[in-house]
Amino acid sequence: MKLRGIKLAAVALTAACVLVSAGCTTRSQMAFTVNGAVTTTDEVQVMIDGCTAALGMATSPISASGLVGTMIGVDLARQVAADQKVTYTDDELRQPIQSGSVASLMLTDPNCAQLAFGMVLAGLLADQLGASIFQADAQAIPVIVNPRFGTWDTATLSISGSGSLSQADS
Repeated sequence: MKLRGIKLAAVALTAACVLVSAGCTTRSQMAFTVNGAVTTTDEVQVMIDGCTAALGMATSPISASGLVGTMIGVDLARQVAADQKVTYTDDELRQPIQSGSVASLMLTDPNCAQLAFGMVLAGLLADQLGASIFQADAQAIPVIVNPRFGTWDTATLSISGSGSLSQADS
């Protein structure tokens, strides 16, 4: 059961990392909030820059919308862990990361490493608490997303929509 959660986290992490598109410029404004904690578009850009460098993707920037969804998932996992009083050390979060994996490359950048650790945390929490409890706890946490990145779907705990202010969502 523990491997299933870790595999799910690895799949989600890989999916977030391979989503690529042309980047948009960022301004110092809210990208999203999780339980009232604001993450700015500048912070998202720092994460994009760090993960792009760590993954060697200079010619194919990481999708801001995809990364925002991953960052929200990580923040939700951290909030659920705090609410449930569950703690893991960085060493415990590093153990499931296989050498040569995308996640291991992410560890080469300090910001991107925190994203990798957060994805592992989500998988470990889903195993420890049970996926349905983890999901219910995460769904209860308020999330607000800047429409430029899409729309937060509480049911699926993911970003949906185009993320374009000039293009209607289908």
